[in-house]
Amino acid sequence: MQHDGIACDIWKIEGLEKPAEYGLVTTQARADGRDHVVCIVLGRGADDMQVEQWLRAGTGVPGIVGFAIGRTIFWQPLIEYKDGKKTADEATAAIADRFVRFYQVFNGVA
Repeated sequence: MQHDGIACDIWKIEGLEKPAEYGLVTTQARADGRDHVVCIVLGRGADDMQVEQWLRAGTGVPGIVGFAIGRTIFWQPLIEYKDGKKTADEATAAIADRFVRFYQVFNGVA
């Protein structure tokens, strides 16, 4: 993409297993003076343990600034709401709790 003149400011990247792998991606994303470019980690709908592993691997890597792991956070609480196992308030609280937990994992405090 870069070779063809396409310059993205934010890269959405698949979860990776090791910090060094994230480092390779961010180095490429920031090649040729693109120092402002950042990356966010996708969850791909994976289970909690897998996503936590990906987030931990990206924690502290320069250029990895966040995550987009929607289904991993909201899917199960929404299914439980739809099936009548949770109220709207309970599903909302469960989603919020899950987001906070992943946020803490990403920031290295969980």
